[in-house]
Amino acid sequence: MIFLTKVQLGRRQVLLLLGAAAGLGVVSLAVKNLVVRWRLRKLPGLRNYPVLGSSLEMARVSKNKEPFEVLMSMSRRFENEPAWVIWRGLRPVVIIQSGASMEPILTSSTYIGKAHNLAREFLGNSLFHSTGQTWRNRRKLMAPAFQMEVLKSFKDQIHLSLMDAVAQVAEHKGAPFDLQALVGQTAFDHLLDTLFAFDGKWSDSISKDLRKELFSVAVTLLTNNVSKLESFTCRLPILGPYTSIMATERRCLTTIIEKTKYLIEIKKEHRKKEVLHPPRLIHLLLDELERPDSILTLVDVIVEIVAFVYAGSHTTASALTWAFFQLALHQDVQDKLRTELLQRFKPDAELSLEELNALPYLDCVIKECLRLLPPIPMVSRSDHAIAIPLNNGKTVTIPANVEVDLFIAGAHRYKQAWGVDADVFDPDRFLDPARDARNDNVFNFMPFSVGLRGCIGQRYGDYFLKAFIAQLLMNYKINTSLTLDTVKPYLAATLFAKNGLLVTANQLT
Repeated sequence: MIFLTKVQLGRRQVLLLLGAAAGLGVVSLAVKNLVVRWRLRKLPGLRNYPVLGSSLEMARVSKNKEPFEVLMSMSRRFENEPAWVIWRGLRPVVIIQSGASMEPILTSSTYIGKAHNLAREFLGNSLFHSTGQTWRNRRKLMAPAFQMEVLKSFKDQIHLSLMDAVAQVAEHKGAPFDLQALVGQTAFDHLLDTLFAFDGKWSDSISKDLRKELFSVAVTLLTNNVSKLESFTCRLPILGPYTSIMATERRCLTTIIEKTKYLIEIKKEHRKKEVLHPPRLIHLLLDELERPDSILTLVDVIVEIVAFVYAGSHTTASALTWAFFQLALHQDVQDKLRTELLQRFKPDAELSLEELNALPYLDCVIKECLRLLPPIPMVSRSDHAIAIPLNNGKTVTIPANVEVDLFIAGAHRYKQAWGVDADVFDPDRFLDPARDARNDNVFNFMPFSVGLRGCIGQRYGDYFLKAFIAQLLMNYKINTSLTLDTVKPYLAATLFAKNGLLVTANQLT
């Protein structure tokens, strides 16, 4: 009897200890939350309810709106503020929309970690998402593939790609077609042909059908990602992995990985036969893979190829889609740009990087298109505590491990930097030093990001953007009946037209 009493008392003690531990845990969490709230008190934001955070007000604000539209409306609500905060339950998310406030983060040598990103599951631990020494090693390895000498060597291949695109436009004979699909396929093929030298000349087994299959899977994956974002069930930790949406994602990723591995094996067989100078990105990766002390595995090479081809083609296609959309809306700008181009080139001319960079209005138009609708409107960071400046000369210290979203699209329209006409499409602003906000701070304009984690392929993308726009405008007049409200920009890793971009292209005489 005494033994049973002792056991019962022991159980009570255990329960008391567990209760005390749980209580201390709750108190500790509450104290940490209060400390974070205190440190972020200088930032405005949505109304924050206990436990629920900003979810109630976010539900009201986002009703019948797409994610990008919600972010833009919130940015306008806090248009005079460099940063604001929303609460996901007890977790804060700091959204920065001022280039000056982003600068300490983007120039930090330690603050280069990335928070969870919609593209992470797709791109894996590639250069885009790796951190620390892994990121530094891979960046150093791949940088030679994007030097100016390499870019200049792409001239012939760019011309062939664009002439093929012009021919595809001609097939529509003035009827409406989805320009977003065309630029996506062209950008995808071009990346395979240039960075990875998958031009089909070295192997009959690389057919157009395989290219189309790979691109089709990428489109399916992007569309599926939209469904994933809009699905409540996919967010549930238990049911989510078993939904049809997640099954489609796994099937697409499996196909991409298998096909990419197949391409690598063929490429390795033909590597010794290829004499390409300067070497392409695929050569740098394979050469590193063969070293005894290599920093890469075969899986790493697959991940990097998938990341560069798919992320690169999506961002390029996004930039081209919105550039042609703006040009179709603003016929006066399109005509002025065409005049500049035809004064310099013939419609079927091969366009070199030096010649394109010598065209001031083309440069202004592309910058303005990227300013208003950047291909990657927002990037996330989460790492060490860091102080950012506010408009009143004070600073706010963002605690460690708090998610920070750098809203690039907001910074590009921040009126305190760009003026009261920040929402207006006007390429001439880049011809006027007083209106070009880059002169005040280079971080006011960063369509491909800047700083240590700036886009490694920025010059590559810039060359292809300029060449594609120039080639198409010298041959066609682009029109559309769409408006920004009907085209619906959608944010899913990159910014794209949710329902495509229907345009007509009338051939110039």
